[in-house]
Amino acid sequence: MFTFLHRDAVPASNFLAEQAIRPAVVNRKMSGGNNTSAGARTQEVLMTVLHTGRKRRLDFIAIATQALRDPASVDSIFLDR
Repeated sequence: MFTFLHRDAVPASNFLAEQAIRPAVVNRKMSGGNNTSAGARTQEVLMTVLHTGRKRRLDFIAIATQALRDPASVDSIFLDR
């Protein structure tokens, strides 16, 4: 729990993690939340793909288009890198 005291590379706060989930929280609050568990799951998957793509400098629109055309191809996009 106090690893950050002994290792300089470990941050003392979870600021980066909180900033990573912030867009999803704002989206949920602005839209009034998810009315169904299926809607929550859909948002979860889309936000995961969006943010993973951003971190890997991938084009989200191209990934989403490819996923709609061939869902199995999306796994290879993220596993190849």
